[in-house]
Amino acid sequence: IFLGSRPPQTQPKPRKICLASILSSSPESASWLADMAASVGVVPPPCTSERKAPSFSGTFKFVGGRCSPWDGETIEVRSPLIDPSTGMRTVLSRVASFSEVDALRAAEVAALAWDQGQGYWPQLPLGARVTALRRLAEGLAPVRQQLASMLVREICKSSADAAAEVDGAIEVIASTAEAVEAADGSEDFSAWSTIAGVRGRALRRPVGVVMLTAPAEAPLLDVYSMMIPALAMGNTIVLKLPTSGGLTHMLTVKALEQALPPGVVNFVSGSCVRTLEPIMRSGLVDCLGFMGDSEVLSKLIIKHPQPHRLRVFSQLAGKNVAVVLPDADLQVAASVLAKGSLTFNGQCRDAFKLVLAH
Repeated sequence: IFLGSRPPQTQPKPRKICLASILSSSPESASWLADMAASVGVVPPPCTSERKAPSFSGTFKFVGGRCSPWDGETIEVRSPLIDPSTGMRTVLSRVASFSEVDALRAAEVAALAWDQGQGYWPQLPLGARVTALRRLAEGLAPVRQQLASMLVREICKSSADAAAEVDGAIEVIASTAEAVEAADGSEDFSAWSTIAGVRGRALRRPVGVVMLTAPAEAPLLDVYSMMIPALAMGNTIVLKLPTSGGLTHMLTVKALEQALPPGVVNFVSGSCVRTLEPIMRSGLVDCLGFMGDSEVLSKLIIKHPQPHRLRVFSQLAGKNVAVVLPDADLQVAASVLAKGSLTFNGQCRDAFKLVLAH
């Protein structure tokens, strides 16, 4: 919406326009925008039951495979949607703000579940781990609508995009399970073979404790694309929840608790300085899955006591290029380019930034 001024003689009569949302980084600027909108006839959206935040409390911690009450410091989680009664961003809930001690405890629990590769989860047969992941998918299906609704309220995704993200996350579980089962024992060098007089075989094995960070633009799908393959191979997880998008993950704890052994997946929330950095300094992390800024990633890596032994899976900012070849169907190409560039207002790490047309 462009809020400008016109000469008095050309000023139209004020029109009431439903403002879907006002994005703001602070309550003060949100209030200012609301006042400006009202001055030109723009009114906040009606406070219907569909727009009210769901009743949900995030003031708990999920560590060691169970939820426990949290009585420490908390962080307020606000939606981009404006509460018409206050003109401020809607308060969705509060979440735990972990201290350094709390964050290290979560990492220690994950390390205990790993137990140098001798823990219950890494020692389970591959088929048993796949069965557990399929139970996780079954547990997520009943809360599909709740997950999509929370994504709409937390990060202001459209209903269609939110539903697609939830379905995509569940599909990641199914496709990973199928791929792992199909590849087991059939990959190159998985069977005993002799090359140049040396007999051996190569097997896939877990690496240990994996710490993951969740990006705000796709907090569920992007995390599951890293977490599910890591779990399938027998690793244990420490997941740093994002400030925007963390509540969506909190709706999955019941399914995680019922499907996976204690300590296999652990949530950490709060400041990155008080959580990510202390965990990295502890040396408990064997692998880092990171999506975000390259400078932040570099700072995290060098905090590890053995940075050259740390395995890193990263997806960073980039100028993603779409190439349109001479024989392309231009109608199809235009549709794909528009969707790939503008989905979620283009605020996606993998959105098209450049188009090269022949």
